[in-house]
Amino acid sequence: MNKLGIASIALVALAGITFFKLNARRSEDTEQPKVTVTLPKLKSDQVEELELSSPEKPKVRLVKKDGAWRVAEPVDAKADDNAVNTAVTKLTELEVASVAATLAKSHEKLEVDEKNGTHVIAKGGGKVLLDAFIGSYKSGSSMVRLNGQEAVAAVRGSIRFAFNKDIKEWRDRQINDTPPESVQQITFTNKDGRLQFKREGDAFVQVLAKGEKKIDPLDANKVKGVVGSAANLSATDFAAAGETPEQLGFTPDAATVVLDVKDDKGESQITYRIGAQKEQSYYVRKDGDDITYLVSAWVGGRLLSNRDGLTKKAAGTEGSRENPIQVPPSGMQGMDQLPPDVQKQIMQQMQQQQGQQRMPAAHP
Repeated sequence: MNKLGIASIALVALAGITFFKLNARRSEDTEQPKVTVTLPKLKSDQVEELELSSPEKPKVRLVKKDGAWRVAEPVDAKADDNAVNTAVTKLTELEVASVAATLAKSHEKLEVDEKNGTHVIAKGGGKVLLDAFIGSYKSGSSMVRLNGQEAVAAVRGSIRFAFNKDIKEWRDRQINDTPPESVQQITFTNKDGRLQFKREGDAFVQVLAKGEKKIDPLDANKVKGVVGSAANLSATDFAAAGETPEQLGFTPDAATVVLDVKDDKGESQITYRIGAQKEQSYYVRKDGDDITYLVSAWVGGRLLSNRDGLTKKAAGTEGSRENPIQVPPSGMQGMDQLPPDVQKQIMQQMQQQQGQQRMPAAHP
C-alpha cells in the first residue's frame, strides 16, 4: 500500500474518533437531570384540617376545634380520635424510598390519578401543608404523587388504609364507656317482661319485685358479661338521616336497659332504648344523646336479655346445642365487648383454623 493510501486511512480513522468524542460530549451536555421527589415534613400539631376524597366515597372534611377533632363534612359529628390521629401520624412519617415513575402515563396504573387515587389535603395555619394522591401498595411501598407533579414517589410502608375510609369509620362510635365494676344494678324491660339484677361483691343476684319469678338456676356469669357489654358499648354504624323515631322502632313500649352506676363522681343512671332490628343490627339510643346508633345483632340480643337467655343451662359438650359457642359477627367493632371466656373460645377457633391452613396438602 502506498503512502497516500495509508494517509487516507489514518485521516478517516481520526475523523471517526473526533466525531465520536463530539457526540459523547454533546450527550453529556444534554443529559436529563435525575428526577427526585421531595415531600413536605409535617408535625402532628401543625395539621388542623384534613380533606379526603376516595373513589366511590363521599368527600370527608375533618377539622380540629379547641384541640378536638370533628367531622365537618358530610355530617357534623364528633370524630374518632384514633382514626384521625392515625391519619395524621402517617403524614408525619412519609419517607421516600425511591421514584416509582416519572411520566403521567403511569399515574392510572399506580392509582395516583384523580380517578383512582385517594386525594389527601392537609391544612394548618391558614395554608395547605400537603396536597397529594395516595395510590397502590407495591413491594412494601405506597405510591404517592404530589398534586400538579408527574413524578410518583414510592413511600415506605402501607398508608392508604389510614385515609380510604367510610364516613362511619371517621366518626366516634363509642356509645358509652363506663368501667363495668362501677355498675351496681342493671334492669331489663322488654316484651318478655322485667328483669333486675344488683351487684353483690363481684357477682350479680336477681332482684325480685312483687309477683316476679326467680330465675333458677341463674347464670350469674352471663349477667356479668351482659353488664360488661352494656357498660362499654360501641356502635357499628349510624342511622340514616330523615327517619323518624317511630320508623326506627323507638315507640313508647320499646325495650330499655338501665344501668345504675356509682363511682368517684357519685351516682348516675344510663338508659338505653332498643329500637327495631335492621338486618344484622339493632337501632339503639342513649338518653341524653341525640344520635341513633346501630349495634350488631349479637350485642342487641344481649341488651334484650330475657329469662331463658339468663338461665343456666346443663353443661354439654362445647359447641353442642346445649352449650353453643357464642361467636359475634365479623362486623363487630372488636372483641373488647366480649367476656373473657368467649374471647378465649374465639381465639382458639382462629388458631385452629390457622393451623389447618398451614398444613401441607396430602400427596396422592
